[in-house]
Amino acid sequence: MSAARGSAYRSGQPAGKQRFRQPRSSDAAPQAAGESSPRARLRGKGRKKSRGPQGKQAAIRSASSSSAKVSGQKGSSTGEQLGPLAVDELEVHIADHQSRLKIDRVLVRRAVRQVLTDYGFHRGVLTVALVGDRAIRRLNRLFLGEDEPTDVLSFPLEKAPGVIEGEIIVSTETAQREAQRYDNDPKAELLLYVVHGALHLAGLDDQRLRDRRKMRREEKRYLRLFGYKIRMAPSSTTRP
Repeated sequence: MSAARGSAYRSGQPAGKQRFRQPRSSDAAPQAAGESSPRARLRGKGRKKSRGPQGKQAAIRSASSSSAKVSGQKGSSTGEQLGPLAVDELEVHIADHQSRLKIDRVLVRRAVRQVLTDYGFHRGVLTVALVGDRAIRRLNRLFLGEDEPTDVLSFPLEKAPGVIEGEIIVSTETAQREAQRYDNDPKAELLLYVVHGALHLAGLDDQRLRDRRKMRREEKRYLRLFGYKIRMAPSSTTRP
């Protein structure tokens, strides 16, 4: 998730400049279920990266009420009513803040649930936010210190055995651009980002070559499961 060039699998990018990186668990995600995030939450002043984890979590919780109203959901994906321990299934909410791509909400939900249940998470609340490059660039700058757009950000908020709460932020603008550049189906490119974010939430990493190879295998497996193929570079390389 670091570089502004391309997506995670294209060759030609120097080692160590992978696009997909997951913020530390101490970095709270924005509440993505409504207008308060990512756009509105980033407009005001006084939001410093040095804010402690508790302060960040409080900011997320305070946005839950207005977010739910915007999205038409009962409660917030990270609010008290729908916390990961308060539900008896794996809930996946979609927050679509873009108009570039028509989103198959059923497919996105199925993909996130499939990945996380396969890795042992059967209860919890996940939010997938679809945004443009401008919004994800702000989040990338705020949480990773990189003033560039990226394709996907994943934020693990809470974890317990079998239970998870988290958020996945995806740029459909990047998905559309990269799909055209590498002759992929935009829906497949978008699904790739969603699956990758879910795999990070499940605990997979891709910093080392061995881990990256496993990540690539899993991504291909899930894309095949949902009927998609995508052009990928070998695990030893990343997209430019």
